[in-house]
Amino acid sequence: MRCLAGKASCSRPRASRCGPRAATPAKPLPRISGQCAEVKCPPQEYHPPLTSNDYFHRRYHQVSPQHTRICTRRPLGTLAVPGLAACAWVGITIMYAGYFAPSESTRAIGWLNLVNATGQVVATWSGGLLAQHYGYGAPFLVSAAVAMVGLACIAFCPEPVRAARTGPPVTLDRLWKTATAPALIGVSLLSAVQNYATFSTVFGFTPVYAERLGATRADLGTLTAVSLIPFALAQPITAWLNRRYGPRNVVVIGLAMIGLTAVTTPLCETLPILLAVQVVAGGARGVVGTTLMGMAIRRVSQSERATAMGVYQAVYAIGMFSGPLIGGLVGEVSGLPMIFISTGAVALVASVVAIRVLRDA
Repeated sequence: MRCLAGKASCSRPRASRCGPRAATPAKPLPRISGQCAEVKCPPQEYHPPLTSNDYFHRRYHQVSPQHTRICTRRPLGTLAVPGLAACAWVGITIMYAGYFAPSESTRAIGWLNLVNATGQVVATWSGGLLAQHYGYGAPFLVSAAVAMVGLACIAFCPEPVRAARTGPPVTLDRLWKTATAPALIGVSLLSAVQNYATFSTVFGFTPVYAERLGATRADLGTLTAVSLIPFALAQPITAWLNRRYGPRNVVVIGLAMIGLTAVTTPLCETLPILLAVQVVAGGARGVVGTTLMGMAIRRVSQSERATAMGVYQAVYAIGMFSGPLIGGLVGEVSGLPMIFISTGAVALVASVVAIRVLRDA
């Protein structure tokens, strides 16, 4: 017995959960998330076969031989745990950047983001295969095992060599000045706009638009891959672009490209054209994100880098959740194309603002 497509039934495809014969209720019940629904079944013994999916999503209770209660379990509280775990990215970023000189912070962040993006590509591809063959719980179990391997590896990483402190001691007042420095706030806000555009398009509504063009599930996987692969490939060349053209010019042109690709997305009439647009957008996001992250800690002392990176990532996280939220509101009022047009307009305005914000870069 399971709940599919908004309906509760007494049977599942090719196998009955109510006994030897499946019975269909006269009137299907709506699916209510987080609550229970009762369905009448024939007076037969009920032994639901539990799968990995059942352990993660459902709990079955036999109220009586004629009634079986299905409780849909959605542990929303557990979703906060990955968010807390993401705080480790601050420590990893600062620790890895500590192996390089302050002037090479962009190159360090580039290589770190390259490895990170590569992991995202592999996880996206392998996670889909695991879910398809072993159920939706399999990717979570494998991810937990891989995380344990990562924890064991980082335990053997040496601490970066710290230079002897010659300036005044670190105080709360000094940390507050670092966290509220106008340059850091400006760079962080530009990164928030970049993440706003990312999570309202490629990780938000671009797949929805692709489905309107007739994309299959495999095509949606390809869509994600062609966004992440150029993002990863852009990391090693970002430091060279910064030396060749300057960080400000790289950010301004990158934000403009992000805006233009967002605006042109609703104009794509075929899936190949949409994929080509995502290639350009992915490369621009990779260059902009790495440059801004490097600028956030470039002129900060070693003892204050963790504070600066924490502020930077806290501010750009605003763009992560506001992108889908605001995009959904815009789409509900004005339609799907307006989501991309409004997002592109925000990115284009940010590219103009970056000319002034980053004038000292």
